Amino acid sequence: MFQDQLFVNEFNLMKQAYINQHHEMRFLHNWQLEPSQDGSIAISSNRNEQILKRYAGANFQCTCCQNQWYSRIHSSILFEYNSSSRKIKWRLFGQQCRRCQQDFHLPIYGQEAINETIRYLIEKLGQKIHRIDLRQRDPDRPIILHNGSRHREDDLTCFCEACELRRQYCEH
Repeated sequence: MFQDQLFVNEFNLMKQAYINQHHEMRFLHNWQLEPSQDGSIAISSNRNEQILKRYAGANFQCTCCQNQWYSRIHSSILFEYNSSSRKIKWRLFGQQCRRCQQDFHLPIYGQEAINETIRYLIEKLGQKIHRIDLRQRDPDRPIILHNGSRHREDDLTCFCEACELRRQYCEH
């Protein structure tokens, strides 16, 4: 999928930029980002694997009725990382169309959402694995909001694929 490659490319570019700018981020050198369609990524309980959630606003389009919509909260991206293998599996979760309620449709992310998501991922890896907090060094940089805010009226959990796989996933 084309969008998968955009995420992987941005990860590789941003990973190198962090390594070049921050000496302590060299641990990222051998890390790889791999897309996954494995449903178990949402329910992993393996202690060696950690899951990060990210909600980034995305557009959706139904292939059945051509309905289009935007969702900020229920456009979930899950990252499962294993510090020993240095691999990050990730998965995009879709939404059902509210009009025809057919299949789940994957989100379409803009470049800014991809950039912020990858930045969030890299900074969380630094924080969780090596306790590196880069926000202290650059006070002028906007703080990334983690997990957004609570549900809006137009974001209904019952249409979210991640919530279907793991009850009310987006609320936690």
